Formats: sequence, structure tokens, C-alpha cells
Amino acid sequence: MKWEPSDALIAWGNENFGRMPVGSVWAPDDSGVQYQKLSQTSFLLIFLLNFPQAQEYHEKFTILMEACGYACLLKNWRAMEDSNPRLRLRRPEGYPDYPNRPLNLREAPPS
Repeated sequence: MKWEPSDALIAWGNENFGRMPVGSVWAPDDSGVQYQKLSQTSFLLIFLLNFPQAQEYHEKFTILMEACGYACLLKNWRAMEDSNPRLRLRRPEGYPDYPNRPLNLREAPPS
């Protein structure tokens, strides 16, 4: 992929990724991906919708994370085919059987 983030997008990433607490989940609206911040220097892909646009978003987010000095790890995720991904992406903590829920449910926001 030849896409490169703009300076403004890198500045946004530096500001926002840095403010995220370790253990928090980033799920950009309608992207089909979710990441959990593992440390001050890394994110873990925890959800990837089995859809070409979600894969493209993931590739771009990985490039952005790397441009901001973060590693993006790929272990412990699975591609999901879901009839209603928006519902599950927005509130995965509401599904206790959901395989890609936040790794620590005690840190999930209340419903």
C-alpha cells in the first residue's frame, strides 16, 4: 500500500494515541477494526471484520500507528463475519459471549 498519513493526521495520532490509557480499546466508527492499547508503545488488533474495506482501514491505521512510533501487534484476533457489525462494534462489552470483547471486562464502560 502506498498510502501515507499527512502531517496533520500524524499530529492527531500523536496527541490521541498518547492520551489513551493502557488497556483501553480504540474502535474507529464504521471501520470494522478494534485495537487495544497494550503499552505506551504498542497496540493489539483484537477485531477485524472479514470485509475488504476493514482490511484497508487496518493497513492505513497500522501505517499511522507506526508513523507515530507505535507497534501494531496481530496476535489474538480473529476475522468476524457478522450480520450486524455496527451493533457489535459499538457495544462489544454488552455481549459476554462475544469473542472479541475487551480483554478485561472490568475495564469496559457501563452499558
